[in-house]
Amino acid sequence: MDGLTQSPMESLEILYGLKSVKRTGWLRRGVPPELCESSAAHSLHVIQAAYFFTGGDTANYDLVDMMAMHDWPEAITGDPTPHDGLDPKVKHDLEHAAMIEITHGIPDGKKCLDTWLEYDAAQTPNAIIAKQLDKLDAAVKALYYESLGFKSAVSDFYPYTREKLTDPRLIRVFERLMKRDFPLEKSHLAYFLYLGAEKERSSNGLITL
Repeated sequence: MDGLTQSPMESLEILYGLKSVKRTGWLRRGVPPELCESSAAHSLHVIQAAYFFTGGDTANYDLVDMMAMHDWPEAITGDPTPHDGLDPKVKHDLEHAAMIEITHGIPDGKKCLDTWLEYDAAQTPNAIIAKQLDKLDAAVKALYYESLGFKSAVSDFYPYTREKLTDPRLIRVFERLMKRDFPLEKSHLAYFLYLGAEKERSSNGLITL
């Protein structure tokens, strides 16, 4: 099939490019490229967030898998934002085409594509949580950039993130993060601990932090 990858190695080479894709939102706010988070780093953080959110429950690994591949298309499309003026349908079509190319040559490629389509549609319980974890991670990273002196540049992420959260557990985590009672350069560590505490709370009504 012309234009589609033909082997797992080709797909892996494409995905390796996520390490070089800089997150556009940070660049637009003046974070220099050498300090700017990559799409690969963001993906790692949301994978970890999904793991702690589920408490490492193997029955819920579908959410972890979804976070692992939610930004795969950016290896081809880059990281367009609403500020780029790209029509949402055009964005979806470009990302869908990218996912078809990436998953065509890999084992369980159709399952990966279906998982991404589920995420993109944001209709299932997992996808709804995944979308919120994606948005919440930006606020967590903004706290880190605060520690580097970019507070005024990234402050708009906080009300934007809060507006996108509907899950009570994630709202509580966000509100706890906003107290800033931890070293901001360790914002992701605090975030993962708070997610773990929420999982424990939902399991037995206790919070250990």
